[in-house]
Amino acid sequence: MWLNEMIKNIVTKHGTGDPWELCASLNIQVIEWDLCEETNGFYRYVRRNQFIFINSNLAEHERNYVLAHELAHAILHPRANAPFVRSISWINLSKIEREAHQFATYLLLLDVDLTEYRTKKELLHARGIPLEMERFVDFQLQ
Repeated sequence: MWLNEMIKNIVTKHGTGDPWELCASLNIQVIEWDLCEETNGFYRYVRRNQFIFINSNLAEHERNYVLAHELAHAILHPRANAPFVRSISWINLSKIEREAHQFATYLLLLDVDLTEYRTKKELLHARGIPLEMERFVDFQLQ
């Protein structure tokens, strides 16, 4: 899939798959802020500057996923401002939201050792990825 190849190229170019380090390398400003409960985070493009706001009230693993998701918007849809809210319909996602979720899932699973997990759900939970992203995990676990 093209997205997997793009992620591998980005990780190789920047020497990391950590979304926090990638943002620093790409000069994307990450701001942790006390956002309303419904907002996990959002991406903003302002005058050639890229900003990702993360809800500081989220658990660390949730912030990591939200950052990876918003990083996807910065890379794939750099001029589109995009919020990531909690009360979204996982079934009827727009194309850009689906791509951002796929990107975040693939990025956070890039270096995973599959032998450590028995099921996809166990893997997703351990990596802080929403269970709804199971459909983007394209490998089989025993």
